[in-house]
Amino acid sequence: MPLLMTAEPLLTIDEITSVLRQRAGSASHVVGVDGFMGSGKTTLAFELAELLAGIRVSLDAYADRNAQTEDYAAKIMQRYLVSDLRKLKAAFQFVVVEGICLLEVLSAVSEPPGSLVYVKRISATGLWHDGFHLEDYESNQSIAENQKGLHKSEFEYHSKWRPHEQAQVVYERPDEESS
Repeated sequence: MPLLMTAEPLLTIDEITSVLRQRAGSASHVVGVDGFMGSGKTTLAFELAELLAGIRVSLDAYADRNAQTEDYAAKIMQRYLVSDLRKLKAAFQFVVVEGICLLEVLSAVSEPPGSLVYVKRISATGLWHDGFHLEDYESNQSIAENQKGLHKSEFEYHSKWRPHEQAQVVYERPDEESS
């Protein structure tokens, strides 16, 4: 059962870092930060990396922008990510990796996170991402593709990999535009 942290936190950022330190022990520890695009992953990852005296890695830095696919995970230049993660794990106790489709990408490079933090953006109406519940997508298998910020591949990833259910910590934050 994941720990829940909301914008008015049930857990403070210090408590989250304490949980991550306990899970890490003395070995190098990969902390994954997952969520829909625009949910706040990067901001949270920067903060966690700073508080843990670690380093943040963005999957976007490894995405081949010229790849002829809409599949985000397929755009990742895996050999560079693997090489960098190996070096960073040797230099830092905490490597905080953030990005969409995180579990799929880390699985492809045989680097499952030691801990997973899921960032869930909640609208003023209590719905998930951009006014949609993942459950609605799963029942209809459709979304308005032309709506800003929505990508079918992210819904497909969430439906298959269920990062929101695998996370040890779920951070819920209100959508700034609707709050």
